[in-house]
Amino acid sequence: MSRLELQYLFEMGRITVRPERILNYLFKVINLKISSIPLNEIIDEALKIGWTRDVLTGCWQRRPE
Repeated sequence: MSRLELQYLFEMGRITVRPERILNYLFKVINLKISSIPLNEIIDEALKIGWTRDVLTGCWQRRPE
């Protein structure tokens, strides 16, 4: 999913480095791994968390319970 989002940012001109280069760097520097968990399972779990986008700061924040 991150690779796809990085590609969108690259195509829109929001980032100037190709996604493959960013991901290869992260694989080496922080030992980034590709999850073997199906994306649908990850999405199911994420939907259980109350998240909101703060339009003023552009940050993702957890909504108060």
